[in-house]
Amino acid sequence: MAEYVVDLYSEHDGVRCEPIVRCRDCASVCEDGTLDCHGPLVQTWDYWNDEPLRNFVPPYGFCAWGKPKEDTDG
Repeated sequence: MAEYVVDLYSEHDGVRCEPIVRCRDCASVCEDGTLDCHGPLVQTWDYWNDEPLRNFVPPYGFCAWGKPKEDTDG
């Protein structure tokens, strides 16, 4: 069952806007299977070592920039 963002304040009350992408299903999560987000919301940088920091997220979390893993083709 899919989850959707719902617009309750427009002239069309209760209209589905876009699907919610949970962290566990997001393309920004590491390829090794850990829930380490590389998305724009939590991306932080280790300036000393010039590399991204680990940004662990909960599996049921979500953000406005989440893209499903299937959409990584282009």
